[in-house]
Amino acid sequence: MASISSFDVTTGVDFMEAHNAVDQATKEITQRYDFKGLKITIELNQKDKKIVLAAPTTSSSRPCGTCCRPRWCGARCRSRT
Repeated sequence: MASISSFDVTTGVDFMEAHNAVDQATKEITQRYDFKGLKITIELNQKDKKIVLAAPTTSSSRPCGTCCRPRWCGARCRSRT
């Protein structure tokens, strides 16, 4: 029979790396054609240790056929009427 072992796992966040990741994601979002004109934000709050993402919630934010996955959007897109 195997012996019983236990261990603790702890992790920490390197906020410099988190800040760099948020900056890189923000740059990527602003350069994407399918996100042009949409108000999308990513904020890093080091004091509260939170990352806040904000984006429009309606599928009609973009006309059908201009989203990043037109084949997925298809007939299920609510903007098609």
